[in-house]
Amino acid sequence: MNSFPHAIIFDLDNTLLDRDTSVRRLLTQQWLQFFPEHNCVLKDAFIEKFLREDNNGYSNKVETYTRVLRHFEGLTAEPEFLAEHFRGEISNCVVCFESVKDVLCKLSDTYKLGMITNGTSDIQRSKINTLGLESYFDSILIGGEGVAAKPSGEIFEKSLEQLGVKASQAIMVGDHDVNDIQAASNCGIKTVWIRNKYYAQPECCDYVISNVSELFSILDR
Repeated sequence: MNSFPHAIIFDLDNTLLDRDTSVRRLLTQQWLQFFPEHNCVLKDAFIEKFLREDNNGYSNKVETYTRVLRHFEGLTAEPEFLAEHFRGEISNCVVCFESVKDVLCKLSDTYKLGMITNGTSDIQRSKINTLGLESYFDSILIGGEGVAAKPSGEIFEKSLEQLGVKASQAIMVGDHDVNDIQAASNCGIKTVWIRNKYYAQPECCDYVISNVSELFSILDR
């Protein structure tokens, strides 16, 4: 793949950002702050229950906390309060997957880099700022921030426009089978799916990797 691509577009959550670890850090903070009288064994169960109910971030947070609190007797807190605390603090708890910054640094010397992510604009921007990722990218787009969210083709087309490349000159790297891989494929963009426990491998993906550091094995072909 020596002459291809000219640009690489990344998803954020569960691609560059280790969402499970980040959420675990926040939930641990919540437990210690709001439920200090309960033991650590229950804390671990609380975190695992939340992650199961959270649907990889796609569930309504108030509804998620309602289900979690109903499951554990003796946890007295308002779901609305915990959900608001989650939204306010998650960007302070985020971490990247291992080697992400080293990979982006090397790639940015050769390729134009773009990012396409869905989510609440101010929260996503804050995550990116906390992680210190902005300087690596030539284009960062957040669905709903003046452009339709994934899986709409509009956001992919705008990314290509800002990067100054054609669809045939770009690849999309992401974890979500529909929002990242199918949506990019529909726009004529080659795709790299990152293996994960939440989604099955899409039939339309062109390449499969376990983490972004494995991108070099594809790019060097």
